[in-house]
Amino acid sequence: MTELGTYFGKRAVALGAIVALLLAGFAALAQQQAAKATITSSTLTVDVKNVSPPAGGKIIYKLTWTEDGTATDYQVRVTNLGNLDGCTNASLSVTGIAAASISTCSTVTLPFGGGTYIYWNVTDNTDTGSITATVVLQVSAGASVGASIQPTFTLLQTVGSNTYSLSATAPARAVGSATVTPTATEAVAGQQVTFTFTLPPGWTCGNDGTEDPTRACVAADVTSGLSSPVVSVSDTNLYAPATVTVTGQPSGVGLNTVSLDVQYHGDADNAGDNNAIATDVSATLRVWIGLNGTLPTPTFAGGSASYQVEIANLTGQDASAGTVAVTVTFPPEFTSATAPSISGWSCSASGLVVSCTSSGTTTINNGDTVTLSGFAGVLSPNTGSSSRSITVQAQVTFTNLISGPVTKTATRTDTQDKAGSVSVTANPTVIPSAGSSVVQWTVSVSNDTGSSVAAANVSFQFKAPPGTLATNVVPASGWSCTVADAETVNCSRTASLATGSTSVGTFVTQVPANASATIVTRTATATLGLTVGSTTYTLQGSANALHPGTGQPNVTYNLVFGWNLITWGGQTTAVNGPNGLGSIVANVSAVYTFDAAAQTWLAWFPGGGPANTLTTLQHGTAYFVYVTNPAGVTLTVPAGP
Repeated sequence: MTELGTYFGKRAVALGAIVALLLAGFAALAQQQAAKATITSSTLTVDVKNVSPPAGGKIIYKLTWTEDGTATDYQVRVTNLGNLDGCTNASLSVTGIAAASISTCSTVTLPFGGGTYIYWNVTDNTDTGSITATVVLQVSAGASVGASIQPTFTLLQTVGSNTYSLSATAPARAVGSATVTPTATEAVAGQQVTFTFTLPPGWTCGNDGTEDPTRACVAADVTSGLSSPVVSVSDTNLYAPATVTVTGQPSGVGLNTVSLDVQYHGDADNAGDNNAIATDVSATLRVWIGLNGTLPTPTFAGGSASYQVEIANLTGQDASAGTVAVTVTFPPEFTSATAPSISGWSCSASGLVVSCTSSGTTTINNGDTVTLSGFAGVLSPNTGSSSRSITVQAQVTFTNLISGPVTKTATRTDTQDKAGSVSVTANPTVIPSAGSSVVQWTVSVSNDTGSSVAAANVSFQFKAPPGTLATNVVPASGWSCTVADAETVNCSRTASLATGSTSVGTFVTQVPANASATIVTRTATATLGLTVGSTTYTLQGSANALHPGTGQPNVTYNLVFGWNLITWGGQTTAVNGPNGLGSIVANVSAVYTFDAAAQTWLAWFPGGGPANTLTTLQHGTAYFVYVTNPAGVTLTVPAGP
């Protein structure tokens, strides 16, 4: 009995131990289930806007998870802090949690080179449903442009001796900086130049710190010596990269710095990252020389024109007397040039070239600018039928440099208007037959002198195409016309010619037949003469009419069985007409072409009737033609147009 009692006693103790272990396991499991029940998310979501913060700037992360409302403390931990300042200017806020329930940021440095992480503890959390935390981190001041930023966030919750965690790594972002690229590092005054500024995502123009998801850049954001700069931005979406172009003309010579006010904007939904990171991105333009001047008014009449030259000494050293030479070269449209008289300069003219050299005690210090005025020339009248470009050139040479002379050039181009114009219109523009035909020519003239011209100072002549058989005229009001011969009509004014456009009349010509095998161009010409002062301005206009020949050549197509792609070189005609596909229509089952304007296919079928959307073959248009004859067919038609 003693041994049996001892046996049962030992079994009871063992069974009790097993029961105790099972109860402890159930208790631990219950604790674990309770911990998991508090934070119900299976994942932690991390969002960050597509931004590229600068060194020293901030970046905002949004963490999202769900809870069941159980009051349980938890910790928000951040690892992978490369290129981030850790707790410096970092912050955490959680929806529904008072700031007093969130600890200050703390830093933990792990032993044996294990790295560093930061964390915040959150207490008294009884919120339920979706929870959002906002974490603001600061980029290290020494972070390089392009360096990666990609922290990992971990949410830890401890209930009893059990810890539950969720982790997620943020999308990678890069340290950014605005840059500028000028189209040139040198220019002349008045030359149009463009500066291209590149803004990373999250950057915008200005420096007022306003949070706005729409990127805006205006002329007020530009500081420069450019005249009326024009600013355009490629993308107004704050979270996309963009280029900002600034275009303008340097208003003077010297060093011209073009700056754009930019700021890192960051997440427009939260002002926490807008920490007034603003800067001026700039580039310097070297403007050595500029040339200004005006043509006489009215320009068509010519007269005296005066120019001035601006120069800047950007050589890096002072330019003493006799070491700076300026020349102005007038174009052949000028009849003469005159040298200016400028104190401290010796100037002379040779033909259309005016030269000036610094003299006496004149010294142009490095960085100084000088304006030389009085380069004069006499512009001849523009007596032709077209406006013409007048280009004057200025050049400066610095000769006293250790590295050798430096020469810079500027040009100025202005338009000298014409005194008027002549307009001629043919009807028809393509004569329908090769035989002798009638062509009407409508003529109008324009007096652009700025004032009416007396009738005695106006002349007009119409010349029909060479070989014309007869010409008649129906003059407009204010004109008297005489037919001099079969090709020539002379007209005069019965009253002064007012400024602006005036109809001359309609000239009716009988042109001869075209017996050749090629198209003949029939050209009529009208000439207006205006005498203003002692100068007569001759203005001319013309128009053409195409005349097909009686021996018009043919176009031949060797079409194979199946589909053929051809460009119709025949006349514009009906698809199945005698000058179209009429001779081979029995061997054609379909014709297609694509109407690009309507973005649709047009089709013709033998006997198609209403189904035929294609009715005409147009000269110069491409067509798909399906030939049913296995041996193919040959098509010959008169050539177009």
